[in-house]
Amino acid sequence: MSGDPPAPQSYVSSLPPDELRDVQPVLVAASRDIAVADADTAVANSNRSPNWTWEVSYQQRGGQYSNMVSVGVSIPLPINRKNRQNRDADEKAELGTKARLMYEDTQRQVEADIRTQSATLASGRERITHLTDSLLPAADRRVQLAAAAYQAGSGSLADAFAARRALLDAQLQVLDLRREVSLTWAQLEYQVVPASMSISQ
Repeated sequence: MSGDPPAPQSYVSSLPPDELRDVQPVLVAASRDIAVADADTAVANSNRSPNWTWEVSYQQRGGQYSNMVSVGVSIPLPINRKNRQNRDADEKAELGTKARLMYEDTQRQVEADIRTQSATLASGRERITHLTDSLLPAADRRVQLAAAAYQAGSGSLADAFAARRALLDAQLQVLDLRREVSLTWAQLEYQVVPASMSISQ
């Protein structure tokens, strides 16, 4: 029938983990937490070794004084580095490890949700096919037989109405199942952001 919607098919379940990381909002946030923790760790590690700075300046003074050149060197002397800077770097490294563990846990949960929704979608599509191929044609045949029996005088009007009611119930069952499958498909598809909004674009 031309008015039937297309069969809901999802590509989300076939995405490899590295692509899923770029389009699944929860994983995007978790991977950014890792990047922030790594940046904090790098800063803490750089603070462990002092940065030497130097400057040179030249001053041109009036006729009463000669011109002057000055040179300055700054060498930070870390005080209590072992207790303060090393501890800070270790804490930042632990936060990085925690962010990675949180990412792995989140990834497992997301992949489990996608597998569950994909299985529900596939099962729903199979049930739709089964009902459409077997239940609806059988109910339609019963309507035709009951109508023919009524017209021939060997069946009752109540039987014809009952057959018609059974057909309508079967059609409603298929429509309800299509609605459930469409909702599952939408939940699965909206696990990820559209490609046009992906951070990889």
